[in-house]
Amino acid sequence: MKKTPILASLVITVFLGGYFYVSQDSLDAEVSTTDTTIISERLGVLEFEQKYQAGGHVVIDVRTPEEYAEGRLFSDAILINFYDSDFKEQLDLLDKNQSYLIHCHSGARSGNTLSIMKELGFAKVYDLIGGKNAWVESGRELVQVN
Repeated sequence: MKKTPILASLVITVFLGGYFYVSQDSLDAEVSTTDTTIISERLGVLEFEQKYQAGGHVVIDVRTPEEYAEGRLFSDAILINFYDSDFKEQLDLLDKNQSYLIHCHSGARSGNTLSIMKELGFAKVYDLIGGKNAWVESGRELVQVN
């Protein structure tokens, strides 16, 4: 009966490994609340573009007005300046059940925005890893809107 300690060790290892895998995955993609599931993901350029093309999302650009004027990822992107004193309040006025695509210049401000939107209870928020810089480096053009 020397197999029992080996079998017990194997079961514990599999259980703990699965627990930590699920725990880490939930930190990266979904946060479950009592009455809804909040989806917040950081996406690469291709996935971000595909989400936009699939439709049904509002694009929020959290750069400054000067950066926004230099060009946008999409013509319908809405500017909400991360540095506005009432930034969090502006976000809080938005429909929390809508799906949002957010980005900034390099990913730092939109990463912070992702955390704020999760805190405020937004249902679906997708952040562009690397922001506008990653977009341009991938060979994609900015849209110039007058």
